[in-house]
Amino acid sequence: MNLIRYKVKGGRYTGRHKITLGQSLMKKILAVLVLGSMSLSVFAQSEKTLDVKKIISINIEAKFATADQFDNFYIITHENEIIKFDSKGNELFRYSNSRLGDITYFEAANPFHLLVFYQMFNEIVTLDRTLSPSGGFHLTKIELYETNCLSIADNKNLWIYDKDNFQLKKFDFNGTPILASQQLNQIFKTKINPTIVKEVENNVYLFDKAKGIYVFDIFGKFLNFIAVEKVIDFTVLERNIFLFKKKKATNLINSIMMGDDYFYPSELTESGKLFFKNDKIFQVTRDWVSVFKIEK
Repeated sequence: MNLIRYKVKGGRYTGRHKITLGQSLMKKILAVLVLGSMSLSVFAQSEKTLDVKKIISINIEAKFATADQFDNFYIITHENEIIKFDSKGNELFRYSNSRLGDITYFEAANPFHLLVFYQMFNEIVTLDRTLSPSGGFHLTKIELYETNCLSIADNKNLWIYDKDNFQLKKFDFNGTPILASQQLNQIFKTKINPTIVKEVENNVYLFDKAKGIYVFDIFGKFLNFIAVEKVIDFTVLERNIFLFKKKKATNLINSIMMGDDYFYPSELTESGKLFFKNDKIFQVTRDWVSVFKIEK
């Protein structure tokens, strides 16, 4: 085998020279190439796939899906109707309110106290287990005029991020304030724009897609910040944080160190949108809602 070497001396091209490789050297080079190819093959095979099990599929057109702790499923249709199903896919109850427009947020953390938020009218509605209205109030009552980040707190109260005052706040469902965090712009010296807040196992997680996850205790005291990128959602399973990205999930070890990447199985990435709730992944396609359980 012949190789051509281009020779440069003192910044000046001096011509090209032919080099002839002996058979023994050639064999060594081929061996290295083969071993390198094998290494790449082994590396490719070592990629992990997220272990999920399909629980159920429901034939329905929808735009969102979630579940409660008893494995009841809630599906929101394009007509902003909430439909509740049992774990076997049997329809139980329905709720709709055309007067308030599009449903911006729905939370089923407490199946006896469901949260529905209509951002257009800045109004919260709560539902009981039969999807019958049980309460609610306008956020203007508590001087919040523009928010898109709220969730159930300790199953009976409400977490809201007040972006005008840069604070995480807790209210009861009568709008009475319970506590507020320190102003976060004083801690970070920068403006944050969280879109998700979750309370899990005595911690509260505030998620800004552009920056990362801010962790608080249940009294609103800031604990730590986890810098992440290109994450669309996250869940906490037995204090392990799973970061969900477009094509894979990454777990955080002790909420600090990046762990393994788990690529979604092909059936989850073929079509539709993915939504995440605790150990469940919801795949919403044109005519179907499929529910998968993350196997631990």
